Amino acid sequence: MRKLAFSLIIFGIALIVVGVIRGGQAGFFLIFPFVVTSDPIAAIGFILVFIGFFILFLSPFYGEILAEITHTPEELDVERKKEYGGVILIGPFPIAFGSSEKIAKIMLIFGIVIFAIFLAITILFFSF
Repeated sequence: MRKLAFSLIIFGIALIVVGVIRGGQAGFFLIFPFVVTSDPIAAIGFILVFIGFFILFLSPFYGEILAEITHTPEELDVERKKEYGGVILIGPFPIAFGSSEKIAKIMLIFGIVIFAIFLAITILFFSF
């Protein structure tokens, strides 16, 4: 399920890039990227990205439902350790959190990488 979601997101971004190459405009408003185009290919790309994020959001629930259907109640009683984490970017500052120190460090690294990508795109955008 997650492979499908990531595939849709990547394919959608590729279609958006094609739409920009064919005459659309792209940029950043504050920290939010935007694309302005009348190309239907870019519109399909946006739709695929939103569907991909929606499927990615629902994938944990799908796994639990599938487990309940395919396993007996005795198999479901086994405790699994679940860990979670996330990153909130407020301006250039990543705020990481997680259920364990390991996950929080991974999320902090992920936030720094996202900031570096935004910084590189911004520098490239303003250098032309």
